[in-house]
Amino acid sequence: MNVNDSMRVMREETFGPVLPMVVVKDEAEAIREANRSNYGLLASVWTADTNRGKKIAAQVEAGTVIINDVMYTHSAAETPWFGVKESGFGVTHSRHGLREFVQMKHINWDRLPMKTNLWWYPYSAKQRRHLKLLAKVLHQWGLKRWI
Repeated sequence: MNVNDSMRVMREETFGPVLPMVVVKDEAEAIREANRSNYGLLASVWTADTNRGKKIAAQVEAGTVIINDVMYTHSAAETPWFGVKESGFGVTHSRHGLREFVQMKHINWDRLPMKTNLWWYPYSAKQRRHLKLLAKVLHQWGLKRWI
């Protein structure tokens, strides 16, 4: 209780068990104070009204916000575990954590190859006329009206 910003416990990321408490006047100030931190690994919202807790949780800048608990998701492999701001890097747990080990690659090809595609550069005079007509149909006339 009675902690302030000059204290290390308020400026450095700790991994507990530490609970610095700052007294605030209302919910809005509590959210502002929570979001003022450079860290955002885990936050807890404690309330008897779960719907109110969800609204508060949506505004708190943290990788995980737990309502009326403190560690549940870390032991639940199906939930992602990650931080925001200066807290951590990457994701563990869940399908999102598995994606951390994957390098995606997209390969595309024309399923219906044509001798010339209308949108390929450089454009002939005929292609420019067709593209202008297509743009007019789609944007100026409206697709529903044209159909």
